[in-house]
Amino acid sequence: DAGVDILLLETMNSIAETEAALIAMEKFNLPVWASFVLNDPYHLLSGDSIIDTLKVIKHFSVDCVMLNCNPLDKTLLAVDSIVDNWGGLWGVYPNLGVGEPSHDGKIVNFEEMNDYISIMKKIIKKGPFILGACCGSSTNHIDELIKLRNKL
Repeated sequence: DAGVDILLLETMNSIAETEAALIAMEKFNLPVWASFVLNDPYHLLSGDSIIDTLKVIKHFSVDCVMLNCNPLDKTLLAVDSIVDNWGGLWGVYPNLGVGEPSHDGKIVNFEEMNDYISIMKKIIKKGPFILGACCGSSTNHIDELIKLRNKL
């Protein structure tokens, strides 16, 4: 009633928590987007495989699947699992910290803009619906992403 347009499940890290959230959200009859954080390019943080996760959420009304808060290299490698096994809208917004996130959440070393754009260029060629950046990004990253998207 407040004007919500989309329900976003962000940084989901297991099949069980995703399924529980999707069951709870069914009553709202709104578009649902689900975004996942990864342990490696093929598994969620919990160890559940991306492919198994996609099989489970296909039984729900999920309108878009995304990967968020994952390092650039891991995001790029994981995209093929989404493209090959989802068939619907998808997107990415990677973490721009170098390597894995620290336990305290502080980012000390950041990916260079050229590395971000290079990886995103490869991802754009695979046909995402959503593109962005997560931790460690700025409006400059989004500006460069828009320029890149307009060129392709």
